[in-house]
Amino acid sequence: MWGQPVTRRGLLQRLGALEQLAGVRLVTMGDGRERGVRVLEVRTGRLSFDILVDRAFDVWRCDLGGMPVAWLSPAGATGPWYGEQDTDWGWLRTFQGGLFATCGLDHTGGPGQDAADQVFAIETPTEHFGLHGRVGVTPARLVGYGERWDGDRCTFWAEGEVRQTYFYGERLVLRRRIEA
Repeated sequence: MWGQPVTRRGLLQRLGALEQLAGVRLVTMGDGRERGVRVLEVRTGRLSFDILVDRAFDVWRCDLGGMPVAWLSPAGATGPWYGEQDTDWGWLRTFQGGLFATCGLDHTGGPGQDAADQVFAIETPTEHFGLHGRVGVTPARLVGYGERWDGDRCTFWAEGEVRQTYFYGERLVLRRRIEA
C-alpha cells in the first residue's frame, strides 16, 4: 500500500472497505451512443481498466499509475445496437479502440465474399462479410466478477461469454476470464 508491503489484515485494518483502494464494479453508461452499455470497472490501486461487457468483453480504457496505455476512438464505447455489420466498412463507425478490440470469430480483415461451406449447414457457396466480422459488437453474457484472496494476495477477476450464432450456421463461443 503506497509502495509499502502490507498483509491482508493490515490492509483491511487501514481501510473502511476494500473499495476505497481497489475492486470490480459493474456500471451502466448513461448518455449518448454509450447509453445502456455495461462496463466492469477494475481497479487494483495502480492498474485501472474498463471491460466493455456489451462489446465482446473487450478491455477499453486502461491506465497504469494514472498514465493511459490504451488508445480510445472518437466513437467511444458505442452500444452494439448501433453496429452496422451488414455494410462493408460499418465496423469503423462503432470501433471503440481500447487496450484490445476483438475481431473475427468467423472473419478477420477487409470486407468481401468468402466460402461459407464451413459456416453454414445449408447450401450456400459464399457469405458476405464486413470489416473484421461480427463479434466486436456482440454483447457478452456476464458469468461473474469479484475478488479472490489467496493469503495476502488479492486477485480481481471477471468472466464473460460471447456467443456468435446463426440458425443453420455457425455456433461460435468466446469465453474470457480477465484477472488483475
